[in-house]
Amino acid sequence: MLFRSAIFASAMIAVFAPAAQSSTYTQMFKFSAEIGRNPYGRPVQDKEGALYGTAHFSGPDNSGVVFKLAPPAEGKTKWTHIILHTFAGGDDGNGPVGGLVKGKSGALYGTTVVGGADNYGTVFRLIPPAEGQQDWAYKVIYSFPVGDGFPNGNLLIDETGNLYGTTSLSVFRLSPGTGDLWTASTLYTFGGGADGAGPTGGLAGNSTELYGTTRAGGGANKGIVYKLVPPESGDGLWTKEILHDFNGFDGSGPNGDLVLKNGRLFGTTAYGGDSDMGTVFEMRPPQNSHTGWKQIVIHSFAGIDGHLPYNGLTSGKNGVLYGTTVEGGEFGKHGWGVVFRLTPPTAPHGPWIEDILHSFDNKDGNSPGLPLLDKSGTLYGGTQYGSSNNTGTMFQITP
Repeated sequence: MLFRSAIFASAMIAVFAPAAQSSTYTQMFKFSAEIGRNPYGRPVQDKEGALYGTAHFSGPDNSGVVFKLAPPAEGKTKWTHIILHTFAGGDDGNGPVGGLVKGKSGALYGTTVVGGADNYGTVFRLIPPAEGQQDWAYKVIYSFPVGDGFPNGNLLIDETGNLYGTTSLSVFRLSPGTGDLWTASTLYTFGGGADGAGPTGGLAGNSTELYGTTRAGGGANKGIVYKLVPPESGDGLWTKEILHDFNGFDGSGPNGDLVLKNGRLFGTTAYGGDSDMGTVFEMRPPQNSHTGWKQIVIHSFAGIDGHLPYNGLTSGKNGVLYGTTVEGGEFGKHGWGVVFRLTPPTAPHGPWIEDILHSFDNKDGNSPGLPLLDKSGTLYGGTQYGSSNNTGTMFQITP
């Protein structure tokens, strides 16, 4: 079922009406305990249209898998599921979390929340098979140390192949070196309280500036948006600037992937807003004589259009934003989640328009993750739960 809402900037009032456009939802694949269950994170896509992702559990040690979904042959409808790596726990890693990122050479990078040398999590790499071979080459390129581990969310890769991410305490960077050596650097460690606590994944930016959120901390303990910049020379801790301190009315508990577009930041908060069901927010950089960033709530969720936007945002053409909520939808506040689209205002200071592209009913999925948007405008994503065995699904939404 499809809904549309308009949010008026002055009063942030949600208005629902039938949407003028429709989309087609297809369940591409159902997971099972034998081949992987509970997919996490946004998938990535190769030139042939195949999708790559992770499932948090299953395999002989129930430690998760990395999988590939190859598109149907011409005239067919069935996608082919291939397991690229089965995690063995221990030093090999356990419980992949977040999605994958792809390097220029086609290598895939991701994280496991635990496992590794000290059981504080890992960063891993998968190299595509050489011509004539079938197996991907798997390697743990970093094991997090005791006291600063448990990575969360998606990695960010920059133009030179550096990887950035967050743990439960800090922001880190992994830099490729000579041969197959990687250098780990802690860029910033959060002190809790006003400094921010619980950094989330989904960083935005590059080697000269990084943007992120913490789900807690700040003046009201509702989380912050921050910016990190490197030291003027040499290595060392980066300098942090708090861009926004959430108070609950303007959002609470930011999480998931940020979008950086034309100098502006866009993100989601799991809670807060008009109905305490989460928000989508915009951060505008300083202009003219203003010195601080300006935060604007561009949408407050109301249950029927979603609840708990936990995974952040995906950016499309012409400033359009896509995202998901893990609850809410057609079946009310505690429904099984939605995929939504937000279209920018057509006039200055006008409302953003929300379209619900799909509302889940548990049979077709439950708790959707952040989707991938391809060049054709098709969305691909996974649901953590739902389907016949509550093991999760993969879906596509075509315009």
